[in-house]
Amino acid sequence: MSHRRIILGTLLGVAAVVSIPSAANAATCDYDSSARTMDVRYRAGEQAVTVANSNTLQYSDGASMWSCYDLDTSKPATGGTVNKLTIRAASGTGAQAQKTTIDETHGEFTESNPNLQMYVFTGTNDHLVLNKGGGDNRVQVAEQSGLALGPEVDLNYDGRPDLRMTTSSSLVEVRAGSGRDLIDATRARTFPTWQYGGPGNDTLFGSQSPGDLLEGEGEADSLYSFDDNLGDVVRGGSGADKGMFDYPVDSVSGVETIAYG
Repeated sequence: MSHRRIILGTLLGVAAVVSIPSAANAATCDYDSSARTMDVRYRAGEQAVTVANSNTLQYSDGASMWSCYDLDTSKPATGGTVNKLTIRAASGTGAQAQKTTIDETHGEFTESNPNLQMYVFTGTNDHLVLNKGGGDNRVQVAEQSGLALGPEVDLNYDGRPDLRMTTSSSLVEVRAGSGRDLIDATRARTFPTWQYGGPGNDTLFGSQSPGDLLEGEGEADSLYSFDDNLGDVVRGGSGADKGMFDYPVDSVSGVETIAYG
């Protein structure tokens, strides 16, 4: 469904329509309420798309966020009514550098629906951002199993992957938000992670790939980037931080208690 700048009143039968961009310049979203699927596609030339969980599932087109509707029923997609959410690159274009953001700052996808599975199919050299909300968050970032290629994310660390990104040469960024958070990327081998603990006493484990960035940010954090000898950047931030690192290849600052693996 191309969101044709139609406001909710129109979908309910009220004659209120705003401007309609050309389909070639608009991101698209298709929601099938009977199949419980939602498909978001980048527009041509677009470099960033956000999908957010709130009262409805929303997606970005430029600077605006839009709900995704089933054209047959006029119902909006919500976290509880979608079992499969897919984000795809624009059709008919070559490889592009794209940043896909999964935004949980207004609601966690796994709390809305534990059965929801998310898939990001955007190509190579792409960037996945996970924005968590408040509370004590636990996230595991790993490799996909079997012959699949790319990151696999367990958004609530319950042992069941929630998101798969089929791409090579990718980057996964996790922003944990406030709370006592855990980010574990020790099972990631082919891509780096950027990890931001936010306020709270956080524990961050880097990947087995070069180029990790671990930032504890506020309060007392535990930061671990040892045992790969590949050169990571670690910044403790405020608070009494501790950690274990690879000497001398890791760049470490703002960490008060240091051990080397």
